[in-house]
Amino acid sequence: MRDDEWGERWFQATWHRLDAENLIVLQEGGNVLFDTSWPVWELVRSLHLKRQGVTHAPPGMRPYRLVELRSDDPGVKRTFRGRWTLGMQFRNPNKPDAVLLATIQWTEEPIDDSDLTSN
Repeated sequence: MRDDEWGERWFQATWHRLDAENLIVLQEGGNVLFDTSWPVWELVRSLHLKRQGVTHAPPGMRPYRLVELRSDDPGVKRTFRGRWTLGMQFRNPNKPDAVLLATIQWTEEPIDDSDLTSN
């Protein structure tokens, strides 16, 4: 976790995939009804934005770890069905047994890495 001079909280982790290592950054957002929204950014090694999204967790929950998810369920968006995607596990620091697994809703399809990794 990092705090900047404006009091914004940032969490970051590296997503180790077979073909790349990308930086995942989460920022604590505002409250939406009964949840807190967490904007998410995926950056390639050159720190160019690959895609962005959002995930949600109840107030008081903090990011704990990244998890890879895969499902063939018809309820999963067709673009992600049968493919690996990223999820976020949240945990309540005051209640260590309180854990939540949340998916990340990406706002767009990933852009081609090859355009971003070349110098």
